[in-house]
Amino acid sequence: QSLDIVEGVVGLKVNTASANTVTVSEVLNLFRSDAMGQMSSITGRNKDPMPPTLAYSRQFAVHFIEVEVDMDTGQIKVLDYLALQDSGTVVNPQVLKNQVIGGAICGLGFALYEELKLCPQTGAAMNANLLDYKLLRTADFPADAEVVFHESYDPVGPYGARGAGESPMAAAIPAVVQAVYNATGVWVDMPMTPENVIRALGKV
Repeated sequence: QSLDIVEGVVGLKVNTASANTVTVSEVLNLFRSDAMGQMSSITGRNKDPMPPTLAYSRQFAVHFIEVEVDMDTGQIKVLDYLALQDSGTVVNPQVLKNQVIGGAICGLGFALYEELKLCPQTGAAMNANLLDYKLLRTADFPADAEVVFHESYDPVGPYGARGAGESPMAAAIPAVVQAVYNATGVWVDMPMTPENVIRALGKV
């Protein structure tokens, strides 16, 4: 609040003749040590405090999954999927559905396949490619997955809307872990690869 910008020059409000001035161009092109390069950025702070965390951007999700587990190979197959989502006012149903499905796929990929393997000697990634770093594919997720919305109104979000990206991913992980437990009777370490399923079943 003590600074002012006049014709592209930033200086003190109380002493405009001070030599302690800097141009906006210089501010935006400082050599940033944390980025090791020029970064056109500027940081500001809001004048009024934001609402408490629990008062805005709340989103709620609960997911239900049906899985099939091959007790001989340890392979897990997702058969059916139901996602319930409360993201406040639904502005665009199809986009929101795609967001929920995308989050669910990310969560399932994390729980079932994804594992970054590092070399114990060098710390280098040993599977830094899409051949060795396994991801959930389109064929691995039910094409007829259902998404059900519960609409509410958020006083802070635009048109009463809330976020939608984080909760589907967070809800998918415990849902599939519980489903695998219900199918096998054992808890499986993540990622729940066939190897980890077989190990949890005590077959190795």
